[in-house]
Amino acid sequence: MTLILLDDNLLLRQALIPIIEDKHHRVVECDRADECLTLCLRERPDWVLVDIEKKNVDAIALAKKIRMKFPDVRVGLLSNYENDDYRDVTQSEARAEYFSKEEIDELIRRVLPIHPRSKEETS
Repeated sequence: MTLILLDDNLLLRQALIPIIEDKHHRVVECDRADECLTLCLRERPDWVLVDIEKKNVDAIALAKKIRMKFPDVRVGLLSNYENDDYRDVTQSEARAEYFSKEEIDELIRRVLPIHPRSKEETS
């Protein structure tokens, strides 16, 4: 599995990346929306995780672009807060999943595959 991570929270990256890599998955980091889209084309990730509050990045617009251009890529938006408004916008407008950075165990459980995705899961 390949995951693209667009987040400037150093503590989150230091916690998340080793866990994912220890399970023999790959993490590609980026810092800008345009870079993220380029990486999606090149890397064909299973997941893209984007900080919903990242400066200079419209996470909702980016999630929509990813879902439109790469329909098989799962998108998750990350927030420092458990926020119902963010959750609603994430799910309704961006058609993405919402993750609280405070719940890293839940994020890992939902993102890391137990087994490879089947064709039914990607449609």
